[in-house]
Amino acid sequence: MVDQNRVEAEAALLPGLAGLGFTGPSSLQAKTTTVEGLEKEFNWLVGELQRIATVAAPQRKPNRGFQSPWWTPEVKEAREAAKRAEREHNRVPSPYLQYRLGQAQKALSRAIQQAKSKAWRSTLHEATHHRDLLWKLERWARLRSFTPPDPPKLPTLADPLGGLDLATHTAKANALARKFFPRPQADLTDIQDPDLHQDWVPRFLLQQDVTSGDIAEALAKARPWKAPGEDNLPIGFLKLCGPPLYDLLAVLATACLRLGWFPSHFKRAKTVVLQKLGKQPAVVVVVVFLLRFAL
Repeated sequence: MVDQNRVEAEAALLPGLAGLGFTGPSSLQAKTTTVEGLEKEFNWLVGELQRIATVAAPQRKPNRGFQSPWWTPEVKEAREAAKRAEREHNRVPSPYLQYRLGQAQKALSRAIQQAKSKAWRSTLHEATHHRDLLWKLERWARLRSFTPPDPPKLPTLADPLGGLDLATHTAKANALARKFFPRPQADLTDIQDPDLHQDWVPRFLLQQDVTSGDIAEALAKARPWKAPGEDNLPIGFLKLCGPPLYDLLAVLATACLRLGWFPSHFKRAKTVVLQKLGKQPAVVVVVVFLLRFAL
């Protein structure tokens, strides 16, 4: 439902706002000669892209139930009966019609509750055979269940070193970090060449010039609507911005390679720890990186 023409028109202004093609201190190349300036430009670009997405994509309207999986013929019939009773009562108010209206509204509430329970059980049963549905249920529970979100919970973990069970967030995080991101000491006793013990200096030149074609090729390889990250900008939206955005990213990526620095905005990741179905408390780690393009 995004307005593609609006996205393209807004994105066409990005190079001029960033100073691409300008000369002097206001040019994009001049503002990205330092790490601080480069990170500032990345943050500005993310903010502008979020603004374009806000003005070009309509907000999702609240679901009134007509397309919900629990909207069954029985619910529709009960709703129509409640509407008829309401119209009759409003036309000629009387205790009898008021009683009928109350009964019809109670019947509608029962029908909705039964339909929701049946649809929920059916969805859970389907999720046992289709794992992708688990993520949809998680997103629904987190964003659209109309209940306050629960704080992140992680059950008590057994101490791998044999001590007391781990109950605090800090102890659990340290244990998981040791498990999934170990830092073993390298055994160098079998290395005979003394040159390999010294600091390694690359003996080849790395191509530091990134073109807009490189950016377009990297985005083309990414799936358009997967894992947008905390900025909520999916790859499909970045593709709609087209060549103006590619030109900007090419200059910024070239500056990153020249300075040997990577934006902190794209270093953050979300790690979700899940227990495997039918297994003992072993875990699977799913890391969703916020970096959507690899250069």
